[in-house]
Amino acid sequence: MAGQRTEIDILGFDRLQSAVSDYAKIEISRLTDVLVAKLKARPAIGLFGDVAVRHLWDEYRWNLQEGPFDDVSYIGGLSTGSISENLDDLIEGLLKEEVENLPLYAQIFLTSHAHTYAEDEFDDALESIGSIYIDIIVDLMVDQIRQQGCVGNLNLIGPDRADTIVYELVPLGMVWSTLADRNEASEIISEFTDEILDPDGDLSQLVEEMVEAFFTSAGQDESDVLFALLAYHEDELRTLAVAGALSSLEEARADLHAQIDK
Repeated sequence: MAGQRTEIDILGFDRLQSAVSDYAKIEISRLTDVLVAKLKARPAIGLFGDVAVRHLWDEYRWNLQEGPFDDVSYIGGLSTGSISENLDDLIEGLLKEEVENLPLYAQIFLTSHAHTYAEDEFDDALESIGSIYIDIIVDLMVDQIRQQGCVGNLNLIGPDRADTIVYELVPLGMVWSTLADRNEASEIISEFTDEILDPDGDLSQLVEEMVEAFFTSAGQDESDVLFALLAYHEDELRTLAVAGALSSLEEARADLHAQIDK
């Protein structure tokens, strides 16, 4: 009826704001995961020379951790912007697209939550209720993406990755551990760092060289009995050694990617 008003007590308003904030935090986390997945699904552009980036997400993270790269390039006298600016524009554009596709209630809740981080946009909390400000939501999301992009050991994909990877990998299995004890593993592995970095990289040649080095070392053992046993069962032992070495390398590769992505 005309002239009637609905009053909300301050405790009720606080509970409402708390519920909105809880929802917004969950939604921001989901949107962040969605964007990271999209960037991982995009192939690398090739912006950073001898950096073994696996996808666009790696390039963005390298820009965050090693940049900014502010040198402006020109084509036909027209500025194409800097690498950092272009990547920032790309991220903001993708985030804006995600936010604009949200239901209205989600945009309202995210705006209400984002006002806490954009005090200059509103006079008070009440002003944000029911409002939609896509830009401040995107700004908040950019901060979240940047925080996520600044973690992980990117030295493992950098120009000096061969030395770093050899140092970080933990010897697993009999073949690898034996070669490591004899200080023979590092030199072999350093030639195959790109195959190790590639989640689908072919490890067969690396395994072959490791097993060959292992059997060469075993053949130099002073025990005549062991040498005779090795010679008699070499084919079967090689098959077992190859399977074990491959399994160990695949496990180590998974651990390595976890270090890059954590």
